[in-house]
Amino acid sequence: MCNPDFITFLVVLICSPQYISNPYLVAKLVEVVFTAMPAVDPRSENLYQRILSNPLAQAHLAPALMKFYIDVETTGASSEFYDKFSIRCHISVIFKSLWCSSQHKSVIIQESLSGNQFVRFINMLMNDTTYLLDESLDTLKRIHEAQEAMENKEAWAQQTREQQQIRQRQLLTDERQCRSYLMLEIGRASCRERV
Repeated sequence: MCNPDFITFLVVLICSPQYISNPYLVAKLVEVVFTAMPAVDPRSENLYQRILSNPLAQAHLAPALMKFYIDVETTGASSEFYDKFSIRCHISVIFKSLWCSSQHKSVIIQESLSGNQFVRFINMLMNDTTYLLDESLDTLKRIHEAQEAMENKEAWAQQTREQQQIRQRQLLTDERQCRSYLMLEIGRASCRERV
């Protein structure tokens, strides 16, 4: 059983960016909420429900996650471009769950009507979607080209062993990247359907 003070502490730190200026620390707290989701770890369903039913979370979690989704655009790290997709994926999946709760849903709807950050949030969600789909299509094209090259046995046999290995390694990399892009996009798509 988790201490109620821990849940309040977690929610306060996520919902009050003035307490933690490092976005990676906030991202780790968001990841705690993400990993507590029953879809991620069924054993933590009780913890997740206690987080969602916390009065501070019901009032502030959705707007705070929207703001963090926007703020994580620039973190100052050299890897910020790729880090933001992982962080935003967690937020998108949490949003999908929040939308299923009437209390959280009403807060999201209220936020959309106030327009404070909702328009920027949706804009960034759509920009991320466009980027991920574009990258997925590019990698799918490269995967298809590599597979066709390998199927042409005569042309494939004319390449050196090193050329074949380079092409095979690139194919494996493209397949992993494509899978990653599509998984990130699935989280966003389910979020867009609800918001």
